Amino acid sequence: MYEHNVEENGKLKDKLIKDISFPVNLMIVEIDRGTEKIVPKGDTKLMSGDKLLVIAPKGDFYKVVEYFKD
Repeated sequence: MYEHNVEENGKLKDKLIKDISFPVNLMIVEIDRGTEKIVPKGDTKLMSGDKLLVIAPKGDFYKVVEYFKD
């Protein structure tokens, strides 16, 4: 599992999940938005301050970390 915070100037801010091309087969399983927990869908828009909980195959972990660097 990996956690990522969507930054104000980050590449994921204001993107719909379905429009993001991830480099590996990963899944965003939860978004923490303030006090709200969101189960993401393709049309979920990522916002600054969102904390993403991501899972991916163990062998691809380094690719996930590299991708989420802003």
